[in-house]
Amino acid sequence: MGTRMRGRNFLLGVNYWPRLTNIRMWRLWDEEAIKGDLDKMRELGLNSLRFFLLAEDFGDEEGDVKREALDKLEAFLAMAEERGLTVFPTLIVGHMSGKNWPIPWDPGCEVYEDAVRDRYVKFVKEVVRRVKKSRAIGGWILSNEITLVREPKSVEAFKRWLKALYEAVKSEDPNRPVSLGDSTSYLSSKLCLKPENVAESVDHFSPHLYLYDLDPVRHTIAYASVIEYCLSLGKPVVLEEFGYPTSLYSEESHARFIKVVLTLAFMLGAKGAFVWCYSDFPREGDEPYLWEPHELTFGLLRANGDEKPAAKAVKEFSEAVEEVGEVERIEREAAIMVPEHLYKDFPFHNLPRLDEGKALVESFVLAKGSSIPVTFVREEEDYGRFKLIIVPSISRLKTVTWRRLMKWVERGGVLYYSNARYLNSPHMSATHMWDELFGVAPGLRAGSPGLPLEPGELRIVEDLGPLRRGDIFTFKVATSLAARGLGVAEYELKDAKLVAVYNSAPSFTRVRRGDGMTVFSAYPLELMLAWDPMPDRVMGGYHLLYQVLADLAGLRPQFTCHDPRVEVEYARVDEGYVVAVINHSYEPVEVTITARSAVEVRWYRWGEVDVRGDRLRVRVGAKSVVLFKAVQ
Repeated sequence: MGTRMRGRNFLLGVNYWPRLTNIRMWRLWDEEAIKGDLDKMRELGLNSLRFFLLAEDFGDEEGDVKREALDKLEAFLAMAEERGLTVFPTLIVGHMSGKNWPIPWDPGCEVYEDAVRDRYVKFVKEVVRRVKKSRAIGGWILSNEITLVREPKSVEAFKRWLKALYEAVKSEDPNRPVSLGDSTSYLSSKLCLKPENVAESVDHFSPHLYLYDLDPVRHTIAYASVIEYCLSLGKPVVLEEFGYPTSLYSEESHARFIKVVLTLAFMLGAKGAFVWCYSDFPREGDEPYLWEPHELTFGLLRANGDEKPAAKAVKEFSEAVEEVGEVERIEREAAIMVPEHLYKDFPFHNLPRLDEGKALVESFVLAKGSSIPVTFVREEEDYGRFKLIIVPSISRLKTVTWRRLMKWVERGGVLYYSNARYLNSPHMSATHMWDELFGVAPGLRAGSPGLPLEPGELRIVEDLGPLRRGDIFTFKVATSLAARGLGVAEYELKDAKLVAVYNSAPSFTRVRRGDGMTVFSAYPLELMLAWDPMPDRVMGGYHLLYQVLADLAGLRPQFTCHDPRVEVEYARVDEGYVVAVINHSYEPVEVTITARSAVEVRWYRWGEVDVRGDRLRVRVGAKSVVLFKAVQ
């Protein structure tokens, strides 16, 4: 996926309600106030925005569009066009900011039922037909989190609704992109919103992300993982919503977070990112702010119009990406395997998807801590372009997938699998190819569900890559993890070679198969880390276990860093590479970046870079970024 993009084409935007009138925008129409907002956006370096057609303001009981509302919409589009802003209208808005607002043509909120679908289609087509000539419109967003208005009874029902609305827009405006406007993320708790289940009826994915984690490193890397996951499906991504209320979080940390996430989106190759939201609101008594005070304070501006530190962060980011020029995403030679049951139901398969998602996040964090350029791959996809495939703490894959992986390994690939066994599903076996693929044999006695996980030490017994005999990695077992029934099975070594033991039990092995190799962990290491709530876990050296995998697979990144708090992302530019050194922790760091050959740094932003041949000494502030252009 060598996609190319110019920095100035990155959609740097906000979700927009006017500062003075908030959700009452269309009823308390104030053109001068809106013009002031749009002028301020340009001043901050923003080039785009997402805005909302509240259903009760725009539609009647039959799904027809109110003429007065359309007139205001045309006026708004003209204001945006005059200022060179690209806008993305959100067409069906029932849910907004903690309240489900009336949808006049669907008072029962049946949404996905055949009886009301035609009215949704009529409304969407009429809006698009009326305003599609506006040059300000960059694309169409179908809804705002429609699954919070009503959750569909099935994935198929949701797909039918989405397809009908997508085709309705395309019938009127076939050339502009269409997105869902709901959080297409592998971390979504709703099966219908897994990216694989919406891919056929969107032109780009639209994650809405408000993630929380006691570990600040894992927290922001998780945002990168969602973007990368969506990109791995071969469609563009716009991070459609992200942010936090400054009534709860400090304005300084809010600014640092926004700059980090914007940098991640740009460096990974996303099409754009929209902060939630433009401004705080002064009208405290309006619904839903009356009972949701945090909804007042997500803005880049305060309620009185003053800039928060986040506004400066956005402006600095805008100036930097303008300078970058055209960038090309690098190819990934490593992939994390996505089990098909993460986004598809199988009969009597009821293991928790939450665990699978947390394992994928943790695996991505470990890979980034090892400077592995990694993406995601699904069971049914082609593995041929990868040198390393990671299957992290996954309960099972399909039988045919293991056979395909076996052939891939024999052709030279390196496969890592960490087994997740659930004691409340004792019949479950992750694979039927233990000996053939991993060189081990099941050792459980008949009828035993397995052994409960216990805290302990993983002790290295073989020198391998960065690991040395006697190295110890400490693992906890969080109460929340034990409560999930996660356990471990016993295995006997056949021709596998022992790399490490866990509390004296064989636990980490490797074996050669054909021209490749498999590495097996009997313990669900990623899940053990994922459920560990302590933020200091990142400095435990666990990323070195993944560095071993990279070494075995012969991966040679252009730029590497050995501090697991720091992510190095890079993309090609005509003269070399643009590199982002991203410190995910809240402590300033000084790190050494190693390049594959000597480099010259042409310019850098937001920190300090000292170059000595192929070594770059980089000083990065707390939860911050250093961006530079390197020529080899």
